[in-house]
Amino acid sequence: MKFYVLDTPHLEEGQEPRLAVTDFMEIDPVNHGSALYCTLCGKPISMLSWLPPYRAELEFWGKEAGDIAFGTGDELLVSERFKRLWGEAGLTGLKGFEKVEIVRTRSYGKIKGIKPSGDYYIVRIARSRAAVDDEASGLIRDGEGQQCKECRYRGIVKRTRRIVLEKGTWSGEDVFYPRGTASIITSERYRDFHIANKFNNGLLIPAEEYSFDFYPWENR
Repeated sequence: MKFYVLDTPHLEEGQEPRLAVTDFMEIDPVNHGSALYCTLCGKPISMLSWLPPYRAELEFWGKEAGDIAFGTGDELLVSERFKRLWGEAGLTGLKGFEKVEIVRTRSYGKIKGIKPSGDYYIVRIARSRAAVDDEASGLIRDGEGQQCKECRYRGIVKRTRRIVLEKGTWSGEDVFYPRGTASIITSERYRDFHIANKFNNGLLIPAEEYSFDFYPWENR
């Protein structure tokens, strides 16, 4: 199985945005539940969960409303079309699909006044048994001491050259958070679903090509 990272497109200064870069922000009143905690070491393994009422602002940076909207938490928003097609596809890893009230929209690209063609829904992403192989990934953390065998926590992730999952740990989800990183991982089945339905937001980067460095000054 080949894996991919589902990421939000990042806009560089002066760069023309992709077709439908879409973000969302929670709108008051905002209620949060507790985070998830590792059953072994007790460290948090998620951000605070977003609870009803679901009210959001959508921000559009391209030419149309996106089928996927990215926020600052662990959840995603998906369009009515995405929800319908997901229900027909038989894939796993997304749950919830509760309707979100879109309070307002903002368009920052060349095209102003973009409006969604339908409703949006909050989805929660599965926590998989899949575990990141730190050594094979070239992943560097800032913590010292022994890594937790359950959640794989040992300080925050500083950089990685790629994402490689330990063999035999994936539990079969098509969209999921693995143990050891906050990146959203998808299966090849999801990639095919995404491309076949021409969803207009979200980058799918082969996991072996995905890299980042949150502390680049340390390498100068």
